[in-house]
Amino acid sequence: MHQERQAEQGRYAGYAQELREQFGRGLLSELIPYPHFVVWKYTIEHGRLKKRPYNPRTHLPARTNDPSTWTGRDTALTALESGGYNGIGFVFSERDPFTGTDLDSCVAKDGSIASWAQEIITSLSTYTEYSPSHLGVHLLTQATLEGSGRKIGNVEMYSVGRFFTLTADHVPGTSTTIEQRQEQQTRLYTSLFPQTLPLARRQHRICKPIKRRLCVSDEVAPLDRG
Repeated sequence: MHQERQAEQGRYAGYAQELREQFGRGLLSELIPYPHFVVWKYTIEHGRLKKRPYNPRTHLPARTNDPSTWTGRDTALTALESGGYNGIGFVFSERDPFTGTDLDSCVAKDGSIASWAQEIITSLSTYTEYSPSHLGVHLLTQATLEGSGRKIGNVEMYSVGRFFTLTADHVPGTSTTIEQRQEQQTRLYTSLFPQTLPLARRQHRICKPIKRRLCVSDEVAPLDRG
């Protein structure tokens, strides 16, 4: 058991160093001034695998509405080195200018990205990275949303009250910087969530063919995003 623990700690110490190197190359540098970092680990809840955030300083559960449970990047990376967590994350709040867009189940085994997801990646034209599972992607923009965010089908967007995992596993061909994309983010948001539009505009809206089920289902997102 002790040897397994040491092996696990060594593995995550190496992962933390990889993240430091990616930050050192300039990836995700826009996030560094904001002490909104957490660590996260997988938990099994009601038979489902979840990602739960933790305070890197106290190792107690972090809350996405309590800045006292978040820390700076370096503290989060040091906590990751302990071997008790699976990665680091960033909490979106009204104190930062960022929005996260999560596209689930869009990366095939051969690494190709589904056309509906590629359309969104192209439209936002901003920093994009693979999710921890490598089955989805996360996009980060400098933009805000009307409300905290929403989920529909395989697409989620949040600017307040949620955390995103950070992998620094950059998707080739996408921007290496978090771009200012308010107009593009708003256009995407309102095309997917017509309830954010005035009624007169909503009645004349036509769903864009990003993915068929995006226009028919809507649900509230959980607290964790991977």
